[in-house]
Amino acid sequence: MFNYYTINTQFGENIIINTDDGTFVIIREKNSDLYLNPVHKNYQEEDATYKITRENYYLFNVFNTLYEELIECDLFSDNEECLLTDGNIVNWYSDEDSEEASLLQMYKEEDSIKIVFKKGKNDNYRIKIKNSDSKYAPANEAFMEMYNVLAYKNPRVKMEERINKKTKVLKR
Repeated sequence: MFNYYTINTQFGENIIINTDDGTFVIIREKNSDLYLNPVHKNYQEEDATYKITRENYYLFNVFNTLYEELIECDLFSDNEECLLTDGNIVNWYSDEDSEEASLLQMYKEEDSIKIVFKKGKNDNYRIKIKNSDSKYAPANEAFMEMYNVLAYKNPRVKMEERINKKTKVLKR
């Protein structure tokens, strides 16, 4: 079974993604921050890995676009402390305030996108994506756009357009 669906809450849509490897959720909280969390049966394991395949082309396309935008954003970044990529792997440490934050990794294989949740020292997998004040800005906006596409079928704004818009504001 490979699909996704949404559940309406008072803060927006919660997105439930089912893959052959299990289920993970994307939750929007009242502060508009996003939380990605695996629904994982065995928390003793170090990693929770999910594979998004072309079987559900729409979902694959959304995650592929997210992956490509995060890679592209890293190329344009002036902040070397917040580099997202290591080769073809996106590394996103949770925007939690803790130094022991969990890690989300994304990488592309031939016909799939792999998403790996790595436990932090706080012994959970939850990844927080801040809507504002993210250490990875403007890359956090790519996650917000992905959420809007999945939750509301809104069109995506390309990462390069967001970066150019921010650059124009800074130059004024």
